Amino acid sequence: MTTRGEAMKSDHFETLVSLLRHRASVTREQTAYTYLDDRFGSPRTFSWGEFDERARAMAAGLLTRSKPGDRALLVLPSGPDFLFAFFGCLYAGLIAVPAPEPARARDIDRLRGLIASAKPSVVLATRALLDAGDWNVPGVAPEEVPIDGAAGWSEPAIDGASTAFLQYTSGSTGDPKGVMVSHANILANEAIICRAFGHDSTTTVVGWLPHYHDMGLIGNILQPLFVGAQAVLVSPLAFMRDPLGWLRTVSKYRGRTTGGPNFAYELCVRRHQRLKQPLDIDLSCLDLAFVGAEPIRARTMQDFARIFGQYGFDERALFPCYGLAEATLFVTGGDKGVAPRLWERQVGNGPRSVFVGCGKPAGELDIRVVNPQTLAPCDEGVEGEVLVAGASVSRGYWNRPAETEATFGNRLPGSDAPFLRTGDLGVLRAGEVFITGRIRDCIIVKGQNYYPQDLEVIAEGVQGGIRAGHCAAFGFESLDLERIGLVCEVTDLAGGGAELCERIRATISDVHSVPVDTIVLIEPRSLSKTTSGKIERQSTKRAFLDGSLRAIAASSVLDTEEAWCRALDGVRVDRPAKP
Repeated sequence: MTTRGEAMKSDHFETLVSLLRHRASVTREQTAYTYLDDRFGSPRTFSWGEFDERARAMAAGLLTRSKPGDRALLVLPSGPDFLFAFFGCLYAGLIAVPAPEPARARDIDRLRGLIASAKPSVVLATRALLDAGDWNVPGVAPEEVPIDGAAGWSEPAIDGASTAFLQYTSGSTGDPKGVMVSHANILANEAIICRAFGHDSTTTVVGWLPHYHDMGLIGNILQPLFVGAQAVLVSPLAFMRDPLGWLRTVSKYRGRTTGGPNFAYELCVRRHQRLKQPLDIDLSCLDLAFVGAEPIRARTMQDFARIFGQYGFDERALFPCYGLAEATLFVTGGDKGVAPRLWERQVGNGPRSVFVGCGKPAGELDIRVVNPQTLAPCDEGVEGEVLVAGASVSRGYWNRPAETEATFGNRLPGSDAPFLRTGDLGVLRAGEVFITGRIRDCIIVKGQNYYPQDLEVIAEGVQGGIRAGHCAAFGFESLDLERIGLVCEVTDLAGGGAELCERIRATISDVHSVPVDTIVLIEPRSLSKTTSGKIERQSTKRAFLDGSLRAIAASSVLDTEEAWCRALDGVRVDRPAKP
């Protein structure tokens, strides 16, 4: 068994390959990963030795088609084949490019963008997907690579500076960009996570997050490798079908660490509210439930702690954190064993907004909050842009030198290290980071800043079928003035679209004293979101402006002939009196 102190020695390894080889040598028969099917059953268990052997066989097969330094696009469902393919790329010296399987037309377009950017020499996907797509790139199905080829493998000439994979950003505020994540970046970030989470080899991690996403890959898969612990993994599809199955799995396998975005906790709360009888679970084993990847809502955390407290869940296990792909993953996290801290802010005469603290800078990371225009440091409690420096920060974006310099090459007085501009707004209070929004999402009307999440929360609270967590507010120009647009998914329009829009408009005006010029109600599951559940406000804005929203009803106080107005798929735009 590996103690926490011994686990920390993992940061002495130079690459993930040497780390996995060590695990296979020292704890060959120890369980590494347990995979459950889409119904949370039929467990498949793999040891470190088996993973090492399958990775070597995959690498040998890939090197008959590619050469070290090439990119390999991974378009595979979450599961063992993804991991065999991912580690096979590392063992071959290839640069892995994880990507989600396409489910919609926009996913196909995103894949084409990744291929154009990364220029992979091979695509790893299921045989069905390879046969269905026009890839123009050689394809390999992992299940077709002989598993007896491990003996033909030789260790690649890579080191800590070598790029392990390209983590394409979610694109919540722009086109996805490939972050070059090195072996050294990953190992530095895993060491930080290990210390912050208090992990050792006795920790059981339970997770459902997508394997291609940084939180799922680095948090749920590579962190157990780093500390020599066991991971129990299920597919995102299983979670979406049955969110409470996640908590049943935690209870069954006595998970100590688990987590996900805010929406995951919200889904569990709502699903539990519909139950006719209590769950048969015990969550007292869970000592850390991380929350990240999207804005963390205080009410969601409070509801989750209250409802699941009856099953042994301790509010102090909630662990809000903040991170981004450009810094590998983890940047700040709360104090383990301490309930989340809240901060209320009031702007002018408006309502008070409640923010959840995301903890203090982790490990050796240097966090600054600065004026976005001048990069001058902000005083305590003053909002500015969050900047990060440290070993976890990557070298930049793949084949985008100008954007790399602008984002990663910022020098601040008193520091020799270049700082990463995150694009996130936040404040520092007693050393703790509170994330308040995104710079590009901030709406400015008549010199006053409005934060889209504040408007969205008000809209979601209006009775009438608005889906919680499925509204997007944004600013747009019309008649040479900045206007506010709001797009909401609806499930039921029994009361009529025009009436619901007017109630939303009136409620936001009463609370924030700002007019929402145009409201569009759209079909369920059509709001643009990133793979981690973040609302893509800029993408939604573009769809609004070009008229491609799947609209059901609309209301606007603007009487114009602009494209968005003419192209709402024939939906009648209600014209209420101007506020």
